[in-house]
Amino acid sequence: MEAIAASVLGGISILGGEGTILNTVIGALMMGVIRNGLNLNGINSFWQQVIVGFILLIAVASQTANRGGNLTIIKRFFGMQKAA
Repeated sequence: MEAIAASVLGGISILGGEGTILNTVIGALMMGVIRNGLNLNGINSFWQQVIVGFILLIAVASQTANRGGNLTIIKRFFGMQKAA
C-alpha cells in the first residue's frame, strides 16, 4: 500500500495515465518523511497504516476532482452527501 501511496503522491494517476520516475521518487521521499515522523512520535504501526490509507484516499479524491470526476462515493463515505 505504501508503494501505491508514494506513486499517487508523486502524481501518477490510479485512473490511468502516465507519470515520471522523478515524481515517483519525490512521492516515495514524502512517504518516507511521513513514516519517519510517525515513528519518531511513537505512533503505533496500525495507526500508521490508517494514516497512509487516509493520505492515499485524499490523493485519489484530489486527482479525481482535478479530472472533473464524480466524487459521490467519497462524499457519501465522509457523510457530506446522503444516499438517494
